[in-house]
Amino acid sequence: MESLLRRYQISLVTLGTGVILFGAWSAAKTMLYFIVRPELNVDFGPEYDPRTVLLIEIVAFGFVGLILLGDLLLRLYVGRAARAEGMGRRRSSAYLYITGVMILFSVFSAGSSLYFSLTGAGDSQNLLDFAVSFVVDVTSIAIMTRLIVTARRVRRLRAELEG
Repeated sequence: MESLLRRYQISLVTLGTGVILFGAWSAAKTMLYFIVRPELNVDFGPEYDPRTVLLIEIVAFGFVGLILLGDLLLRLYVGRAARAEGMGRRRSSAYLYITGVMILFSVFSAGSSLYFSLTGAGDSQNLLDFAVSFVVDVTSIAIMTRLIVTARRVRRLRAELEG
């Protein structure tokens, strides 16, 4: 039973690392999306003051940046907490609840992306770009789900061994 616990702990460390790496991928993907997509540049026309346009752009990119930073920090917290629990340190269950909420948001995001792509209601994103993003999102959901299952197994086995 101790070897099974050790195997689950190693898996938990690996899964925690995966959550961190997928958080970095998500941030990089979103930043590149805004840099590369020229159709996101809106022409406000000559009737708007250039300073007002600049202020609107700064606020919009600041808002997106805050969301990215929040997502990255949450994934970093979850990944580090999972790694710590996998290395034998006790952790609160808060990171598991946060992971559950992140799974719900990710499922909604991937599902809506798939819906808009299939119905043609979304932007004209090319098929390869969509396919890669969708596969990465589904993989991230699978990793976070597996993290929750593995953490619960580690806790159950620890409780049985401590008796």
